[in-house]
Amino acid sequence: MAQRLRILDTYEHPQRALVGTIEATIKSVAEAEEELEREPDIELPRFHDDYSKRKWVDEQVTINKENVNERLAAMGAATAQVVQWTAVQEEYDDRVGTAIATIGSNLPDVGRNVRDLAQFMPDRRRDDLIEATRKLCGAFGDFLHAVNPEHEEKRTTVLAAAGRVGDFSQQVINTMDEPTHEQSYFHDHLVQKAKNVATSTAQLVLR
Repeated sequence: MAQRLRILDTYEHPQRALVGTIEATIKSVAEAEEELEREPDIELPRFHDDYSKRKWVDEQVTINKENVNERLAAMGAATAQVVQWTAVQEEYDDRVGTAIATIGSNLPDVGRNVRDLAQFMPDRRRDDLIEATRKLCGAFGDFLHAVNPEHEEKRTTVLAAAGRVGDFSQQVINTMDEPTHEQSYFHDHLVQKAKNVATSTAQLVLR
């Protein structure tokens, strides 16, 4: 009996730590959503001519796009790691908490960068970018709920939530830079392959 209690405590202590990390990251999701609603924090310099103004705007757009892309890549990798490391639900992998914390540390900055970037875009694309990012925040919220061990969600729910994170991440990227026909075809092909792999994985897990 004493040995069983020790085993349970060894598992439950890191699980509580993981739940705490998930809850903190959910707050980061809310922070990112709030950043999207705030006024942009952009300090405009004085321009001597139109060329200087266009050059400065181009630089700001490039910087914000690069920041968003880098953070999306980091969060995408972290999401994939969480999916991989939670495959065996009876075992705890302390790397899961680190990967989830990576999502939490990057998402608010995505909100800030998107908010600032949107100011340099035409109205329609600006609204589309904000909406795509808002949906991405929602997808991360759903994913965090799905991987919370206290909720005991089915593996298929976790895989579906991770898939939506990938879809909305790509939607944000596409809205920042409207893809060519070739890029769209290539992405659709990759998404379909990923869905096929996820379906096969889910079938194996359910057996």
